[in-house]
Order: sequence, then structure tokens, then C-alpha cells
Amino acid sequence: MGDYNAELPSRSQSPNIPIDMRSRLLLNLMSTIKMVPINTTELCSGAQFSNIPYNSDRETLIDHIFLQELDLVNVTYCHIFDDSSTNVSTHRPICCNINLQNELPKCADFPRNMMNWHTVKDSHIENYKLQITEDKKLRMSFETEILSNKAIDNLYNSIVSAINSANENCIPKSVFKPYIKPYWDDRLKVLHKIVKHKRYIWINENRPRGNSYKSYTDYKKAKHDFRQYHRNRVSDFLKQMENEKDEAADIDNNEFWRLINRRRKKANRTQVFEMKFDDTISRTPQEINTGWKNYFEKLYSPVYHETFNEEHLQNINAEVEDLENKLMSHQDTIIHRFITEDVIERCLKTCKKRKACGADNVYYENLMYGGSFMLSCLTKLFQNMARLAHIPVELKRGIITTMYKGGSKKKSDPNSYRAISLCSTILKLYEKVLLNFIESDNPVKLNPLYLLCTRKLFKALCMLFRR
Repeated sequence: MGDYNAELPSRSQSPNIPIDMRSRLLLNLMSTIKMVPINTTELCSGAQFSNIPYNSDRETLIDHIFLQELDLVNVTYCHIFDDSSTNVSTHRPICCNINLQNELPKCADFPRNMMNWHTVKDSHIENYKLQITEDKKLRMSFETEILSNKAIDNLYNSIVSAINSANENCIPKSVFKPYIKPYWDDRLKVLHKIVKHKRYIWINENRPRGNSYKSYTDYKKAKHDFRQYHRNRVSDFLKQMENEKDEAADIDNNEFWRLINRRRKKANRTQVFEMKFDDTISRTPQEINTGWKNYFEKLYSPVYHETFNEEHLQNINAEVEDLENKLMSHQDTIIHRFITEDVIERCLKTCKKRKACGADNVYYENLMYGGSFMLSCLTKLFQNMARLAHIPVELKRGIITTMYKGGSKKKSDPNSYRAISLCSTILKLYEKVLLNFIESDNPVKLNPLYLLCTRKLFKALCMLFRR
């Protein structure tokens, strides 16, 4: 808000009146950042113009209060007061009342203790493997004969429970750091601890001041050393960034612009505190989560349209049914030849480490380091999932996170975000095992169409093993 010295059309004027370059630049800027001058809208009452020059009879509107478009619903009062005898300025006062929420929504709570696979040692792996092997609940589920879908669910839940328990007791943790200073090193960390310790001693002595007090001089010296080294580290880091940029400009033009754009994106990151779902504005974390839930439910729900090609649908259903019959007729071959411990171990070796886990909090490392007993449990689980054509509901549960697409798209519009699903690693390993069957020389002649759909393999196979 303030005196922008840029004239905009008032409520009574046509929006197509001639404007100067300064006003045009202001309008372009406000259009880019999706803001609206409140005093030019119907929400404002009172005088039409905010400035009365001393030497001119022409009134202008050059004082503005800008607000985001979505926040206009929060404006309860806006008024431009007429000039009075006590006003010694050429500008009329503008009064505006905006109802804002009492507090900004808090960021989502991230897990503070995550598995630190970078620091895992052989002793950690041995302890983890031993606890998995000695888990009584998992051992009992493994020895129980699988005769129903519920038994499959129990085996999966026992595997997840044993892994999470072993993670908590055997795997080192890392504290989540929402903000990381790339120039921070071990010496800076030590100096920072020294400063905190010296300050603690100084405070306990009632904060004396003067060079005659040892606690005061020690604290000042420790703070001086920390600040000096901190400035040096920041300076060195900035120089390193500039050197990388200069070298990239001389050697690789693409790398140069990649570095420039990456730093631009970091500088333009802003947190969004509201979203607009179907003309409904959500501001609190609970409202935003509910809005995303309804948005994705509507997006992923199957929609049948009367104009859909019925002949094409029948052909697809016929091909799926034919493929299902072929697979079911060779079910024993699939289970005993293509779902074995050797196949699962071979597929597990192709999985990448240090990848995000799903809702069950199971990482690929948990499956890799579980030993022979974990392989036996996975083999029994996958074989019976294929035999009974059943996949546990919890195994299909994933975590959806959103990523802003960038550009000039509205950050309050859900269509401006790309959905990323974090699925269970056990489920993705099962996909790999089934993909290994499809790509091998199997006795079932598959339609080449399905061989191309590796990305949507799991969805197709769920159709084949349904019921």
C-alpha cells in the first residue's frame, strides 16, 4: 500500500482510458503476481479519487492498497474519505479493513527421526538381521499355512511390524533438517557449541559485564571466533559458486544456465497458505488436506461417458479376459518357477538404495539386509498373492505429495501441481518379480501391447489377477 504515483482508472472510469508508461508497468506487475488494487473495485466506497493536486483541478487515483485476488473475500470495509479542512496533504486518506486468520498455518510435521542408511555399519546389519530372524510374530505367521486372504494380510502386517521394530532398535537415525546451510562444516559446529557453552556460564554468573570478568571475556572471545570463521566460510562458499558459474559459462553453456535457473528458483520460493478447490478457499492445514483428498478422489475415480467407443471397450475386455485365462491356466508355472527366492533376490539387487519409502515405512535396504529369512517370507507372501489373486489393502496404500509445476501458474490452483505417489517398496518389488515373468521366455504368449506398458504394469496385472 502507499503512493505509487501511477494513475489507475477509478470505479467510475472506463478501464480502457489512456494511461502512461508508469501505470502500464504497475498493471503488468500486479497482473503477474495476481494482485488487485482494492480502491479501484466496487468494494471501495466514498470519493472516486485519492489525490487533489494544488495547481490542478484534475483529480487522480495514485494511492493504492493491493491485495491478492483470493483475499478480496476478506475485505469487509474500504473507504476513500473526502477532503477536510484539517487535511494539509493533497492525498485523501484511504481506510481498509481486512479480516485475516489469527495465525499462519503451521508446516506439516515431518518425521524427526529417519533411517540414516549412510552411516549403517556391518554390526548394525547383523543386529538387524538377527532381530528379524528372532521375531516371534513373524515366525508364527510364516509357519502358518496360507488358506485365505486374511492370512496373506496377517503375513504382510507381520513383515512390516518386524521391520519397523528392528529399524527402531538397530538402525541409526538422522534428525530431519528443514533448512541446511551448505557452507556449514565440523569446525563451525564445534565453535557454535563453544559459544553456547560460554554463554551458559556467563548467564549463570548473572551476566556480568567488563573485561575484569573472565566469563564475560571468554564469551566475547568465543563469539568473535565463531563470527569470524562463519564470515570466512560464507565468503568462500559465495566465491565457489561464482567460480562454478564462470567456469560453466566458458565451458558448457547448458550447465551455466542450469546453475542460473536453479538459483533463481531458490530465490523465488514462497510458501502458499491457501488453496482454491471448486470455488472454495481453504486456509488451514485441515481444510487444505481435505481439499486435496476430495480433489484426488474425483481425479482418480473412473468416469463413464456415453460417447465412449463401445466396440473398442469390448475388444479391450476380450483381450484382457483371454490373457487372464492363459495366465490362470499356467498358474503353477508362474508360482513355482518365476516366484522363487532366487528370482526375488535377483530382482532385489536391481533396486536402488536410499529411496523414499511408502506408508508402511519399509525401505529397500530393509528387504536387502533382512537375510535369508526375509527372502523366505517375501517368497511365501508373493506366491500366495499370485495363487489367491489377492493384494492386501494396506500394501496398495501410498502417500501422495504434490510438486508445483512452476512458471506463472497460480499457486492456489490445484491444477498447477503434479502429483507424486510414494508406494510401498514391497509392492514395487512384487511388480519387478511379475515383470521378470513377462519379459522371460514363458509358456504364455502375451500380447505385445502389455509388454510396452511397464509403467502401468501393476494396474494391468491387478486386472489379470482380480477376483
